[in-house]
Amino acid sequence: MRKKAGKASKELKTKTNKTMNLNRASLIGRVTKDPEVKALPSGKQVARFGVATNYTYKDKDGKKVENVSFHNCVAFGKLAEIIGQYVKKGQEVYLDGDLVIGISTITSYFKDIIFDFGDLTVYFP
Repeated sequence: MRKKAGKASKELKTKTNKTMNLNRASLIGRVTKDPEVKALPSGKQVARFGVATNYTYKDKDGKKVENVSFHNCVAFGKLAEIIGQYVKKGQEVYLDGDLVIGISTITSYFKDIIFDFGDLTVYFP
């Protein structure tokens, strides 16, 4: 017999005396510009690129509405090199990694999705 999700979470918390957290972001979308790959002073590679995702829904009048969201993505190390070599503007990609949101002194606000150790799958036409 299966336990309810609430009970399982409660048991886990009492056994370990710790709560669990999860920080993951998954995207399937199209690359908005060719990735920019640079070397950090440490020698580690970093790739910055954008991904657009879209979704549709029907409004209260039954009309189809399409929205697009734009995401700034950053990858490091070997993954950055692979992205720079194989990923191009307009290509559909699947990305999975950690979501990092922060404040910058240069721009008032930024939101990046960091793929440092995440998985990357590239769809080729």
